[in-house]
Amino acid sequence: MANLKYINHLNETIEFYSENYFVDSYKLRDYSWNYDTDFNKIKNFNRLGVTSKKLTVSVLASSAQTAISLYNSLFETFEADVLAQSPGKFYIGDYYFTGFVSDSTKSSYSSAQNLLTLELNIISDTNIWTRETSYSFSKDQTISGHGYVYGYPYNYASGANKNILNDSLADSNFKLTIYGAASNPEVYFGDHLYSIETDLETNEYLEIDSKSKTIYKVQSDGTRVNALNSRDRDNYIFQKIPTGTVSVSWNNNFGFDITLFDERSEPKWSA
Repeated sequence: MANLKYINHLNETIEFYSENYFVDSYKLRDYSWNYDTDFNKIKNFNRLGVTSKKLTVSVLASSAQTAISLYNSLFETFEADVLAQSPGKFYIGDYYFTGFVSDSTKSSYSSAQNLLTLELNIISDTNIWTRETSYSFSKDQTISGHGYVYGYPYNYASGANKNILNDSLADSNFKLTIYGAASNPEVYFGDHLYSIETDLETNEYLEIDSKSKTIYKVQSDGTRVNALNSRDRDNYIFQKIPTGTVSVSWNNNFGFDITLFDERSEPKWSA
């Protein structure tokens, strides 16, 4: 997989498409749904539990000294996540898979010490490939669109009535970030209201995460305050964003970002 890479929780990166790595990564696309049955009828599908994927990697260098440095770097990048119990991410194109490298089995090692082949076992309790698409809406001004966010689409817009596109197969989880100053900010996505009954000072912001079901106010000094009890109880604030073109409406008195999470059992194939 020419564009495969790994980024650990310290933002250290292994680029498997570099000349020193040869990977056999098609098995990273393997997946399996769990399901429950009742009287021999399928009741539901789910991704609960821990699953594993395999990745075969060969490391080759022009000298033993360079190769040994690569071996150590590979191990330490993976091991840092395990020791911190903070998962890293395998990227294929725009999609990432979150997990840990729990096993490394060495299948061959050259006598010249410059070639090592190993099989990695990757475990995950999320079991999904995710692509993030972000939109930013500014206060009282118009900014033309351009692309950025790890190489993913990033669209800028402003005004009280705009549209976003959710091209996922199903309604999407999201992260909504609302920037101060703002008082009791409200945003409509489609016909659903997302509302928080709180005040934000300049340099403060709210983070609403539908995946973790959390709401935090982040103060100017970085202090995070749980704001879950400030949510509007009449409109479910963690309702997923529907697929298709979605209208966005707000009073244009504050700015905000929204990131949509396209979650799939395997990443999209590309040439």
